[in-house]
Amino acid sequence: MSNKVVLFDLENNIPTAKLLRDIVAHYSTLYLFNCRGQFEYSLEDLTEFSGWICSGQVIVLDTPTAKEKEFEYAVVVGQLMALLEDDTHIDVISTMPGRELLLDIMRSSDLQCHLST
Repeated sequence: MSNKVVLFDLENNIPTAKLLRDIVAHYSTLYLFNCRGQFEYSLEDLTEFSGWICSGQVIVLDTPTAKEKEFEYAVVVGQLMALLEDDTHIDVISTMPGRELLLDIMRSSDLQCHLST
């Protein structure tokens, strides 16, 4: 049986702490990235969030700022390739217009993925 994880694009799509709680409860790992390089939560939510990071349930991916979105996405995909086992399926959550580009890069890198709605 394959492992299922979530890749969550935080750019223009900051989830509530409750949604993150629900995702962490149903998936082995949640990978977060934001090409703008930041996100904000309340101190209470950050305290819970830090516990997930320490336990390895949440991993924040590094995303450099680049003029072309495909370069930013390529760095994200490279990190996923290094971190994930071969049989891992990735549910991608993104509201960005370029999300199909992200999926194309992931698929061309032999990562199993689909866009979650």
